[in-house]
Amino acid sequence: MEYLGTTGVKSTSLYGPNYINANLYQMCGVYTLESDNTTSKNYAFYYSGGITSNDIAISSNYHPINLSYDVIYAHSIINNLCVVNCGNITPPLTIYSYIYNITNNNAIQISISGYRITTAYGIYNIDNSFIYTIVGGCSHDEYQTIETIYQNSIKHPYGYGYIMDYDCEKEIFLSPTFLYVNSDGIIIADSTVPILPNNTPIDIFIHVQGIGYYNNMYILSVDTVSNTGSGISTGYFIVMNKNSEGKFIIKNRIKIGDNYTANSVANNVVCGIYRVEESLLPYEAIIE
Repeated sequence: MEYLGTTGVKSTSLYGPNYINANLYQMCGVYTLESDNTTSKNYAFYYSGGITSNDIAISSNYHPINLSYDVIYAHSIINNLCVVNCGNITPPLTIYSYIYNITNNNAIQISISGYRITTAYGIYNIDNSFIYTIVGGCSHDEYQTIETIYQNSIKHPYGYGYIMDYDCEKEIFLSPTFLYVNSDGIIIADSTVPILPNNTPIDIFIHVQGIGYYNNMYILSVDTVSNTGSGISTGYFIVMNKNSEGKFIIKNRIKIGDNYTANSVANNVVCGIYRVEESLLPYEAIIE
């Protein structure tokens, strides 16, 4: 990470690799500093270049993501746009998510109307059009903080999932489609979610972790977790497309397994982590 003009790096994490061609990849991620070892601060960056040892050593391939928050997570990148989640470790303790343009460092906040918190975890673009598709989650809970969302380095779903288009030419967000778990335990996609009585908690939280495109369908990696449970998520591979009205609809739901997360997806492959007793282990699943 000295390539960003930074020394004393404690740890680095990479997210959202984007294959452009055999000689060009994009990746984004975060790093922490030894000097911040008593805080939860971290910093974000993106990488654009090849993946040989020579490419990785080129300092101009590394670029900081400059947003004025204590905690910044760059999660997914494609073309010129990256989705980023941010927050502070001192009040106001809330979460902000942005589309960050790497060509001009312009950041546009992602905020779904009617919800106190919106996160963005994945972004995808088909055929280099002006329309990008974003996935993540939204919540009414104003007390969620960036530190609780990333507790123990595992994303904890905390509300509803969503999928939403963004027009980068007009810089506008189109109406989201929400994902939620109904009373029969089935993941549903709709333009609205059930209205619960005041102070009634959601039975099962859901969050969309990643997005891709395969066989002319949108593919999503999705986590759910019981509001009363202790643990790790149940992971799903969700297949969606658009109907004649341009609305997202679910075509297939494939359960990866209990005690599994579905962190990322590409083509027909999902990866994440799973729990074996007290251990957390990585996995890769091929969906046939």
